Amino acid sequence: MASTPNDKSEAEQAEELTAKMQKLTPNVDGALQDTTWTWEDDLLYALPARTARKCARRDCPKTEPLEPPEDTAKRFAACAKCQTARYCSRECQIQDWKKGGRHKRMCPQLIAFKNFDRDQKRRAVIVGCLGKVRLYVFPFYVGKRAKVGDGFLFLQCPAPLEDFFFDTDVTRYGEPQKRAVVASYVTPKEFDDELVAADFELALARRGVLEAVGQADDSKAAVLCKFRCGFVCAFVTKIVPDVRVCAALCADYEEMATLRLNIDDDS
Repeated sequence: MASTPNDKSEAEQAEELTAKMQKLTPNVDGALQDTTWTWEDDLLYALPARTARKCARRDCPKTEPLEPPEDTAKRFAACAKCQTARYCSRECQIQDWKKGGRHKRMCPQLIAFKNFDRDQKRRAVIVGCLGKVRLYVFPFYVGKRAKVGDGFLFLQCPAPLEDFFFDTDVTRYGEPQKRAVVASYVTPKEFDDELVAADFELALARRGVLEAVGQADDSKAAVLCKFRCGFVCAFVTKIVPDVRVCAALCADYEEMATLRLNIDDDS
């Protein structure tokens, strides 16, 4: 079930992988250059324990135990390139790669994901999360800021940060993505009186949040993101689309206290 042998040198493969990742995440450098990070930490929340591994093809329901059988012939076989995606059969692997499947796009991302370092996490926040909802959350932010004064955009994500790293509709486990973002506008006083009161660990972010609010202006927004895995970060970033466009759209959200956005509606 191994992939077709590759005669390219390691340097050529690395160059090819870099080119693929640049195509998969356009304008990453520009988005990150427009962002100033004021605080970030990983609170390491426990995620639900897994007892089985699913076949990497999204539409295949077959699973195997996390501790596979001793008989190697009965084990799911791993993709020879990424060594992460595992398939119950050669047919599933072929469908996921050659016949309109998802793994051809996912494979270089899984290779790049192996370390999930600080820069990858920041890219997941700015491109994978904020980049997918900015057309909605920034008009919401602009309208609330004009109405109630200084504050920040609070984005709560019930999925782990790693899910936003992948630009596909499947997780690294082959399961359908279920990413969503809940946006609210919070003033510094509400942060102290409500958010910290409900989650004392957010007090760790207070200095970074206030710094972000202080740096925000008519073209830059202060943002606090919190993910299901416990990764939390505060930053200031460019408002996109242009603030004049946001001002024209903000009336759509005038009566909303929160804004829920499902990224994977068709999951």
